[in-house]
Amino acid sequence: MSLITFIKKNLKLISKRANEKNNRKKKFRIIYKEPEESLIFDYKGSGTFGDVFKVTNLTENTNEIPKGKSVVIKIMKRKNSEPDRLLELSEIINNLKSKMIINKYIMNIYNIDFDKNVIFLEYVDGLPLDDYIRKNKLTNNELNIFFIKSLLSVKVMHNVLKYSHRDIKGPNIIYNPENGIMKCIDYGFICNLKNFKCVNRYEGTGKYIHPDMNRKYKTYKKNSSVIFPNAVSQDLFSLLMTIFKLYYTSQNVKSIKSNSPNDFFSIFRKYEINIRKEKSKKNNNGRNKKSEIRFNSKNDFLIELMELDINNINNEVIKEIIKIFKKYWNFEKKDFYIKSINNILVTNFIFDLLIFNSFSSISDSEEKNNIFYDWCSIYSYNINF
Repeated sequence: MSLITFIKKNLKLISKRANEKNNRKKKFRIIYKEPEESLIFDYKGSGTFGDVFKVTNLTENTNEIPKGKSVVIKIMKRKNSEPDRLLELSEIINNLKSKMIINKYIMNIYNIDFDKNVIFLEYVDGLPLDDYIRKNKLTNNELNIFFIKSLLSVKVMHNVLKYSHRDIKGPNIIYNPENGIMKCIDYGFICNLKNFKCVNRYEGTGKYIHPDMNRKYKTYKKNSSVIFPNAVSQDLFSLLMTIFKLYYTSQNVKSIKSNSPNDFFSIFRKYEINIRKEKSKKNNNGRNKKSEIRFNSKNDFLIELMELDINNINNEVIKEIIKIFKKYWNFEKKDFYIKSINNILVTNFIFDLLIFNSFSSISDSEEKNNIFYDWCSIYSYNINF
């Protein structure tokens, strides 16, 4: 019996063992073959859609999972109301002629069984990028490599898979320092780039989603036909806010003594303070108020960012992002579209322009060549509409 089939046959036992009162660590062993061949289940938590486990293979059956290696399984809480998205993405990944780019930038999907309500995903070894950056003192060159690889991982979603991620943030980008691989994980809110009904859902993490989605939330609740920014714009904005956050996290900001209230760190610190107000008890009166706080926080941050003298910033990728914002984003209408054009091809062009302009920030020539080769491979799959 295959390991995947064995796990599917034992889903009730797995859930029972995970919920045992005396199992505080939520880690347990299930025997595959007597006397010692087993699978180790490590409960990682419960999300919106289901319970997540890391499963490590300690059996001699290595056809699907090498011995000592792991996969992630997600046991769904309810029937997936729209399995087509994940199934289609899985088929696209599995039908690619070359998986080189996928293996470097995107989490693989191994098996989906909506009859059994279980999904098998690649276990991406490493740390969430925000945790890694927080715990390590990094040079500007190292940060720039992380920033550009983050951009490339999302470009793989768009160009190669024709999907948007729609929940880009530091915890959803995993970095493995042993092999230098960085991957996007978590496909809970993915949308086909052409599925405009899907793209126009209010989904994602509130502090990272496009501000126009925050701004229109109240209207959206009354009229779901409201138009949100295109799928690439949603990912691009979330990713740029993520990079700003990572840059802020990378510095020992508390020790930075600024003579100006208008340097990048002061502006971002103010944004962090403002957006935390959504968690205040007096503001705990529903999503409308929270969305208003999120929009106002982003709006104030971006307006201040536009007035910033980029010559005072010592990171070249951050400079390029701010240049892109200043040149292409529409601030007059406060919708933060690309100069009022909600056009996916224009947004994709700006995405590529940012990557291209950022290459000069990498001082390691070998790393620069490797990343440039990856970008060319991704670009060869360019979006067509």
